[in-house]
Amino acid sequence: MQNLLGLAERRLGLEHLESTIAVSERHSCHGVGIPRSTERRSAGCSEGNFFSKIHELSGCYPRFDYRKIFNRLKLTGWRVGPEPIRLTRR
Repeated sequence: MQNLLGLAERRLGLEHLESTIAVSERHSCHGVGIPRSTERRSAGCSEGNFFSKIHELSGCYPRFDYRKIFNRLKLTGWRVGPEPIRLTRR
C-alpha cells in the first residue's frame, strides 16, 4: 500500500502521539510507519544543498554518469557514497 503522507506529516503525527497519548517512541514509530532511526535523525538542510550540488554538476557535465559525479563531489569535499547519486540521476 502506498503511503499518502510525506515524512514531515508523519513526524507531526508521531509527535502528536507521543505528547497527547503518552505512547512510547517505539510504538508510535510502528503506528505511524517510520523507522526509529529516521525519527531520530534531524531533518537538516544539508540534503537540499547536496541534491542541488548534484543537479548543478550534472548540468555542467551532462555526459557524466553517477560515478564521475560522485568523484567530482569527493574532490570538492563531500563525504557521501555513490548510492544517493545513482538514485537522483533517474
